Amino acid sequence: MEGEPRPGRPVTACGDANISKVLVSLSDDRRKTCEEVSTETSMSITGTRINAQYYKEVLQDKLRPAIRKKRPGLLESGILFHHENAPVHTARAVTDVLAGYKWELLEHPRYSPDLAPCDFYLFPKIKEHLRGQRFETEEDIIQATKVAMKNLDKCSYVTAFKDWLQRIEKCANNEPDDDDDDDDDDDNDDDDDDDDDDDDGDDDDGDDDDDGDDDDGDDDDDDIDDDDMMMII
Repeated sequence: MEGEPRPGRPVTACGDANISKVLVSLSDDRRKTCEEVSTETSMSITGTRINAQYYKEVLQDKLRPAIRKKRPGLLESGILFHHENAPVHTARAVTDVLAGYKWELLEHPRYSPDLAPCDFYLFPKIKEHLRGQRFETEEDIIQATKVAMKNLDKCSYVTAFKDWLQRIEKCANNEPDDDDDDDDDDDNDDDDDDDDDDDDGDDDDGDDDDDGDDDDGDDDDDDIDDDDMMMII
């Protein structure tokens, strides 16, 4: 059974044309590496594994040189660095590099993508730009992504970081302090004491009312005055 056609780029990696290219490339030597087959067939190898070593190399070979080139003063004045607490980011190899750079790390709560600017701002903006387009090659996707990022002006980034700070403040303010918890417990104890006093008072009032009802007769049993109504509320 064939499903309904779906929007987006058609899957061509396992198409007949690509399979034929690989078979032709391996016909003379079946010991060729994937890199050699990729070069001969002009087919890219996708699926880079993002691990601690890869992230470490990004910090060393790309991010820090880019900061030195574009914002050299930051390396001397100090950098406040933020990333999520994913296992790749918290690996020993990565933390050692950041400690060597003396970058100050901004803590990130667990399971909080709404506090990551890339998750709540940058990626949705890129997806919005790419939505509905068809791409034939991986390079086309890369170029379209670069265009989407260049279309974001400085004001957009300023707005995103202001929103980020507001989100952080809101998260911090919603976390109760230990002192507040103790105060709440004390208030609950006081409420319990008040309830006990009210119960005792109700019993006394009830006894008085019963005595009064006996004196006045049965006709007054259905009457509820304002004081009784306030006590019920």
